[in-house]
Amino acid sequence: MMPANDNLRRVAGPIVGLASLYIVLFLSATHVLIDVDVMSLPMHMAMETFSIVIAMLVFGVAWNAYSTERPGNILLLACGFLAVGLLDFAHTLSFNGMPDFVTPGSEEKAIQFWMAARFVSALTLLVVALRSWEPLSRPRARYIMLVSSITVVVLTYWLVLFHGQSLPHTYVEGVGLTLFKVRGELIIIFMMLAAAILFYRQVCSSPPSDQATPASLFAASVVTILSEMCFVLYLDADDLFSLLGHLYKVIAYSYIYQAVFVGSVREPFLRLQESRDELYASRMMLRSILDSVPARIFWKDRGGRYLGANDLFLRDVGLKNESELVGRTDFDIFEDHAELYVTDDQIVMASGVPKLDFDEPLTMADGRAAYLITSKVPLFAPDGTVSGVLGTYIDNTERKLLEKQLTLMDVALNKVHESAFLYDQDTLEFIYVNDEACRATGYSREELLQMTVLDVDPDASLKSSAALRSLKKAGGSIVLERRLKTKDGEILPVEVHTSLFEYQDMEISFSFTRNIAERKRMEKSEAIRLKIFERLAQGGDLLEILGLVTSYIGEALPGYFAGIKLVDPDMGSLQPVVMPDFPGSVSMRNGRLATLCSVAEQHLHATGAEDAATHPFMGTCRNFFERGKRLSCYSEPILGSSRELLGTFCIYRGEAAVPSERERELLRRASHFAAIAIERKRAERLLMESHAQLRGMAARREAVREEERRYIAREVHDELGQILTGLQLNASVLMHKFSEDSAELSSRLREIVTLTEKAVDVARNIASALRPPALDMGIASALEWLADRFSVNAGIRAEVAIEDKDISLEENQAIALFRIVQESLTNVTRYAEASRVGIVLSREGSEYVLKVQDDGIGFDLHSIKENSFGLVGMRERALMLWGSLSICSRPGEGTEVEVRIPADNLWGKHD
Repeated sequence: MMPANDNLRRVAGPIVGLASLYIVLFLSATHVLIDVDVMSLPMHMAMETFSIVIAMLVFGVAWNAYSTERPGNILLLACGFLAVGLLDFAHTLSFNGMPDFVTPGSEEKAIQFWMAARFVSALTLLVVALRSWEPLSRPRARYIMLVSSITVVVLTYWLVLFHGQSLPHTYVEGVGLTLFKVRGELIIIFMMLAAAILFYRQVCSSPPSDQATPASLFAASVVTILSEMCFVLYLDADDLFSLLGHLYKVIAYSYIYQAVFVGSVREPFLRLQESRDELYASRMMLRSILDSVPARIFWKDRGGRYLGANDLFLRDVGLKNESELVGRTDFDIFEDHAELYVTDDQIVMASGVPKLDFDEPLTMADGRAAYLITSKVPLFAPDGTVSGVLGTYIDNTERKLLEKQLTLMDVALNKVHESAFLYDQDTLEFIYVNDEACRATGYSREELLQMTVLDVDPDASLKSSAALRSLKKAGGSIVLERRLKTKDGEILPVEVHTSLFEYQDMEISFSFTRNIAERKRMEKSEAIRLKIFERLAQGGDLLEILGLVTSYIGEALPGYFAGIKLVDPDMGSLQPVVMPDFPGSVSMRNGRLATLCSVAEQHLHATGAEDAATHPFMGTCRNFFERGKRLSCYSEPILGSSRELLGTFCIYRGEAAVPSERERELLRRASHFAAIAIERKRAERLLMESHAQLRGMAARREAVREEERRYIAREVHDELGQILTGLQLNASVLMHKFSEDSAELSSRLREIVTLTEKAVDVARNIASALRPPALDMGIASALEWLADRFSVNAGIRAEVAIEDKDISLEENQAIALFRIVQESLTNVTRYAEASRVGIVLSREGSEYVLKVQDDGIGFDLHSIKENSFGLVGMRERALMLWGSLSICSRPGEGTEVEVRIPADNLWGKHD
């Protein structure tokens, strides 16, 4: 199914309406209505005249609007409908009631001219539909078509007017149309139907711009078919179907005129209007281009009169619009340089050769002097002669000033003491370097200007350059620490201050580079010094701190390396402990490094040897210095706070030299650091020994206390328990013997028995609290007894899990863990608001692990008071077992107490 389009929709409505009218009349018209004469002679004359006029208009418009670019189909329509109009004219004059047209008028004569006209129109439309819409191959062919059309008309006139009686009859008075007439109309209908189908296919297959003419011809063909169907049905030339047929004929002719008018008049006019619009748009675009280019543009005629210019030129000369410029010369606009401009114009127009990129001065409208780079080319007329000149120029004033500024900047940059580099951000090629950059890199300026950043920065790459570009764009400038590679291969740490800017469509980086080797060394030295303080504050390892001290000297004093010897009380001599920078080939005999250190040790002041090869104290260790390639030595005693000797601090150098006062001050400071570290470590050792003694005393006291508890518990359980039991038995005997004689005595005896039973329970509880009997059965039984008792007394479910049933703790370990659990359960009762407590005892490697967990409200660990004696006591019991105690808790998440002690009973070993 062919696709629908707007042109078909335009004609579809009228066609459907006309077809519907035909069907309604065909179905509803009665013989009475058909027999009524509704087609009067004046009405017939009016309709035929209108049809003839339209046919002649089709010919006149198409014939006169023809061009060699137009399709030949339009000429076919024109010539065909010229013939149709002339035949319709003859048909009109031959109608009944008209004056004689050569021969008397009659229905037969009128129908003969009618059939000829209808056949010519059908044939014309069919040929137009079959032919492709292309121009005529030969322009003279249109005259052939015109002559052919007139010839057909002449032959038809001759046949009908002079031999009409010999032609087949088409109408019989009182009977109607003959079979010949009906068959002729049907042939015309089929020809029109074929044309309509072809026109429909053309509409569907053509682009939208070419669909209007085929769509109108399609409508004309369909309406003509309806017209011919009316002329097949009429019985009388004046009946209703004859009137309807003539009406459809007029409408069909109107569609044909519309097709010819659109193709020959309106469409060319619209295309002309489009061409004018395009020409205007092109001129406006050209004007926009001229006004948007950065160059000034102007053009003149051969007499030097201005014909036009762009907005930049008008602005330079102080004019508001182009009309103020047209017709004026350089002498009217430029007073100072007009003669120069005119001379350049005459040279270009006389030679016909462009003159490009030459310098010219200009005085702007505001009086400002400018420097121009001008180009002028000749303009040629259609005959090839020079008709004028077109010129362009750019304002080069800023560039001239920039060149002066660059010269001044070069002088200034060569005076600074930092390396300056200017390079293209895309290619990383150097554009400018100052003298300091040449000195720092070791390259000449000519060498550097042929190199890139990649040649002097070992870490640079195009990828890293792209990343730096994004950073520079974000902040405008950036400061980085990079490495600079010199010509001799040395790598220097540098600080680079880089800015990014655009110049002539290039992204340029401008960098100042400063050597920061000394600063980096000082920063590293300061970092080591801070680390020394940090390790001193944290109580770090002594050898680590002394190693940091020697590294501090190595960074602060380049070319020196340091070593430390400490006094060994047992050996009565100095022993080297930190010598980090000594070469591996240097060995020390009997632990002695140099006699010079012994001198510093004995005299308690600094001593130095400028040249180890000649110094009298260096005889015994001269070979040592020669193998280590060390020529000078300086030794500083390390003295404690009470001026006792702790060791010596020595520095060595590979050349004969005496340390400066600053270097000796640094050495005294390093010696002081070493003294602090040594004395602090001694104090820490004494403090640890003191803590160990205190913990041992606490352990001994705890052992004695537990022994006393055991003794008291045994005495309470055995002695007091036996006494109370005897008292209970005697009271019971007295109650059985005398209770019947005295009710009062019996009541008193029962009270004595009850009190005695309570006293026995109290004694038993005291004994259990002092020393639970379950401890004698092992830690597992003791924890289970404690959990059961806790569950009964506190109403909180307690569960014990011993993951290793073979756990066997010594008595002091079992008692300590038992007391820790006892204190933990007490805290749960007081603070936790828990519903469940879990006690887990297990072994993990060489440690016993005890965990007490509850599901209570928990607490913030930072809220624990330092004087919380319960927790302090628990932690001390763990420490006495050389173990640790940790607490994990958060508000709303319960609490876990974890104790870890060595499986090996270290308490007894350190007792």
